[in-house]
Amino acid sequence: MTRVRVRSCVAALALIATARCSEHPVLRSQTTPPPVSAAPTDRETSHQVQAALISIYWHAIRHDVDRAPEAIRPMPLDEAARIIAAARGRFAEADRRTAIAVLAADDVDLRQRELKILGAPLPAIVAVLMHLPLDSHIRAEAVRARLDEDGPAVADCSAMGSDPDVVSSPQKGEPSCSRTGGNTGVIRATTKAQVLNTTIDKLARAMDPQNWDVCMHDFFDATYAVELQNNAPVFDPFHDAKAAASPPAPASAWKTPPLFERFNIVWSNWGFPVSSSVFRNILAIESIPGASDHLVNYCLVPQYTWSQVPGIWFPQDGFQGGIDVDEGHLSAAAGGAAGAFTLEVVKYIHFAGWPISPYDPWINSMAEAMLRYSGGQILRIACCDPAAGAGPPPPPVLVP
Repeated sequence: MTRVRVRSCVAALALIATARCSEHPVLRSQTTPPPVSAAPTDRETSHQVQAALISIYWHAIRHDVDRAPEAIRPMPLDEAARIIAAARGRFAEADRRTAIAVLAADDVDLRQRELKILGAPLPAIVAVLMHLPLDSHIRAEAVRARLDEDGPAVADCSAMGSDPDVVSSPQKGEPSCSRTGGNTGVIRATTKAQVLNTTIDKLARAMDPQNWDVCMHDFFDATYAVELQNNAPVFDPFHDAKAAASPPAPASAWKTPPLFERFNIVWSNWGFPVSSSVFRNILAIESIPGASDHLVNYCLVPQYTWSQVPGIWFPQDGFQGGIDVDEGHLSAAAGGAAGAFTLEVVKYIHFAGWPISPYDPWINSMAEAMLRYSGGQILRIACCDPAAGAGPPPPPVLVP
């Protein structure tokens, strides 16, 4: 599918979100934040890589993004390429290949300097792209396939991920979610991976929402089942929900209790320090295990959302609302060979907001860049072993 331009201003990221007041009661307690799972050993480096990848996606979507207002402008493309090229860690090679595929699919000649910084095999890439149509999704897939000929993108993991396929205003939302309000302005991203030499049990544990903060800790600070009091979550002064005393077993069949997620999106404000927007949500979960497959559906409970967006106009301690659609599913199904599976991640997102000049011309493409980044996290699931990923809990995420 050709790259989609997200047209609705209301699909903008919560950078321009407006607060919404909830009519539902929210209980508050004076407890300390609950323990959560693993975090990167170097959060600052992790955020730099995240900001660099989002910047690369955004530069490919809009060639004039260097003229965006300073408050939301991404980092220069050559700087982003250098950060990705210098990164180390288990997923550094996967991120490098993602950056190469995105830029090469955009324009090899225009992006030649950054592709050289990333160490891209330019003659081989030109040969691959020579006879392909000008379709960014097809071209990125072809470049990924060529790069994967050099071996796995992640050490000790036989998995190949796809380029996120993004659609604006899809005809339908996630079938498992009983949401009203239509899909105008909603963005959907579909990402797939072919995984070999694994088991459905291992994939199911990685897919379990309680392990998202282990497998995708660059994106999720905390994900856990919550304690309910009078059928409602209980929140502490940091707006984190109280953790369930008896959470469901990971990868088991469960629908109750719901899930608390705290995730961050990092962009590089040009001329400003890298800053993180933090979102706290409650998700309804449906985990459905099978003998050779596994399915996890998730739907936002919109009355329990809290957003912190530093640097723009909103209260620094956050505001209620910001997101009104966050739904989708993760599925794994056995392939033709033993130990082979197809992993699919589908995400729908809509940020509640209203158009504010001078950001109107930029916010839609920014939202698309961030959604493409989140879809690209699929190899973190495919190659994750939650049992080996546990570690000390991170501190509470506070925006001064």
